[in-house]
Amino acid sequence: YNIGIALEKQGKRDDAIDHYRTAIRINPDYAQAHNNLGIALANADRVGEAILHYQKAIRIDPLYEEAHNNLGNALSRMGKTQEAIAHYNEALLINPDLSEAHNNIGAAFFNRGEIDDAIAHYVRALEISPGNSRAHNNLGLALQKKGRIDDAVAHYREALRLDPGLAEAH
Repeated sequence: YNIGIALEKQGKRDDAIDHYRTAIRINPDYAQAHNNLGIALANADRVGEAILHYQKAIRIDPLYEEAHNNLGNALSRMGKTQEAIAHYNEALLINPDLSEAHNNIGAAFFNRGEIDDAIAHYVRALEISPGNSRAHNNLGLALQKKGRIDDAVAHYREALRLDPGLAEAH
């Protein structure tokens, strides 16, 4: 598991996947290994496989907030927005202060055209983690959609201050 994490940081995803799989063969109930394998698979555009491992992690540890959030992301990528929202909500029931889950559920609501709900979650994400450049960018998008252009630009600028390489904000 630890070698998998290190290899992933070095950009050696296939090797990391092999080590996560070995950790799971040794200990099939290793929720963190299933979750990290899911992340590596999702990053390799093997989202269907990733979903299976996030689900296994959650079966092993139903209170694993990160796995619920990651499963939500994978389901969202597959166009299963309602299921994604259910898992983001589950993550937030476990940890109401999970900034990433607020940002992600905000994006799901935004994609469904539920802009006010999206804004509420982006604002909450930023209350928890003011340095979240993606949440600033996403809030900017939602505010722009509502016609609040000056507010949107302010959030885009803050996103760029935090992460000058965030192409979406530019």
